[in-house]
Amino acid sequence: MTVHAASSDLQPLGNEDDLDRQLIPGLYVVSTPIGNLYDITFRACAILKRAEVIACEDTRVARKLLQQLGLMGRQQLITLNDHASEEQRRRLLLRVANGERVALVSDAGTPLLSDPGYKLLREAVEMGVRIIPVPGPSALLAALVVAGLPAHAFYFVGFLPPRSAERRRHLAEMNAISSTLVMYESPHRLLETLQDLRDFFAERRVVIARELTKTFEEVIRGTFDDVFNHFHTGGVLRGECVIVLGPEEVTHTHDAHDAQAMHELLQVALQRMSTKHAVQHVTRITGASRKDVYAAALDMAAKEHDA
Repeated sequence: MTVHAASSDLQPLGNEDDLDRQLIPGLYVVSTPIGNLYDITFRACAILKRAEVIACEDTRVARKLLQQLGLMGRQQLITLNDHASEEQRRRLLLRVANGERVALVSDAGTPLLSDPGYKLLREAVEMGVRIIPVPGPSALLAALVVAGLPAHAFYFVGFLPPRSAERRRHLAEMNAISSTLVMYESPHRLLETLQDLRDFFAERRVVIARELTKTFEEVIRGTFDDVFNHFHTGGVLRGECVIVLGPEEVTHTHDAHDAQAMHELLQVALQRMSTKHAVQHVTRITGASRKDVYAAALDMAAKEHDA
């Protein structure tokens, strides 16, 4: 087992020589701005300026960032994405083992959070290479803290599957998670994803954060109908979106009699309408949890199929 100890005290700001001594050889996981250049940290700038190698998704994006920040020097920029070979990753880690400082960056935000880098980090752990986090900007955390929803416990989904059928299967599995949910989505799929989400999480509060830290930053809060209508009439969408769903709210406690009544009403509703509308109808009338009603509907469908 490899253990890397760190001081619990804040590291003081010093001169250039002090900084060079602090920046030991290792693999630095560096967070970069998601839009606003002023979000870069002093430490991230120091590492990007002094690293012998910067591994990035796109060398053009990384070079532009370095030039904008005035950090361009003799760093070697190399492409490292999900298509990089095992040999490429091994050569990079050998450079760290030989005493170099390698910085891993994504095009924006914190590496590995729905961005490339996991394979490299996994192999670095196996080799015993020192991995050093450099915290900073993250769309996930930025959206979570402005959403106005409980953030003490949350589940990060990343990007949902692009195809509706696969996405809906994924959402059905997530239906059992009662805490706050956070996910990323591209602008051209936002409306269809919201429609699928509404079918599974209609009773939850929803927040869409878009263009975070940029000029046209927008945070929309409300019900699914509120949010859907806002974006449906808002013209062409640009910029990746973060969707935050509030935790499931328990508003009514049901005893055995209530449960029996809910099942009887659901049986009748399923004979007259689709599963989606039957669940919405029964949830609205009984006040039961949508998750419970949906689970009961699936159970009824399975029993009918077996029969």
